[in-house]
Amino acid sequence: GEPTTFDIINKILLNQNLNITKDKLEQLLKVQGVEIKLPVITVEDKKILAQLTGKSKYKGYPGVYIFTHKNTGLKYVGSSNLLSRRMYYYFKGDLPLAGKFLPFLRKEGLGAFNLKIFKLDRDKFNSQDSLILEQYFLLSKEFDLNSLRVVNAGPFKGQGVYIYNLSCSTLYYQAKSKIDLKR
Repeated sequence: GEPTTFDIINKILLNQNLNITKDKLEQLLKVQGVEIKLPVITVEDKKILAQLTGKSKYKGYPGVYIFTHKNTGLKYVGSSNLLSRRMYYYFKGDLPLAGKFLPFLRKEGLGAFNLKIFKLDRDKFNSQDSLILEQYFLLSKEFDLNSLRVVNAGPFKGQGVYIYNLSCSTLYYQAKSKIDLKR
């Protein structure tokens, strides 16, 4: 119930070697999201999507996206350092059915959702800033389709996690991060 500050985000992302200043968070929060009508069918909608994400799945922009279910208001937030590729995978519909959101998306179809995209200007922000903005949104209770409440900065970020028996003589499991352990 408390406002999310840069300090709270930094504490949450400490083990992922991500941090942000107060000024940078304020700049991120000024980025305006653009609504996209789903499914993307018209030439105009395709043009808007390309302006926000990039024209191919190999070149594009970092940013954050929010899917909102039209009937229930349930929300999912995600981020990518390459929005065009991420949207390609969602629109192609060939994603693994993990978590809460992907099975729901498969069942309901793209047309059951609204999409809002927050494109980050490469001159002001780096690709890790999309993770910070996603983390900001994840701290809101309204994103009920997200299974994890901490962003994943990648497999090589964060601290390793090791699970031993009580005497520390047997290693049962190891993961590259807390998120990998949870998965």
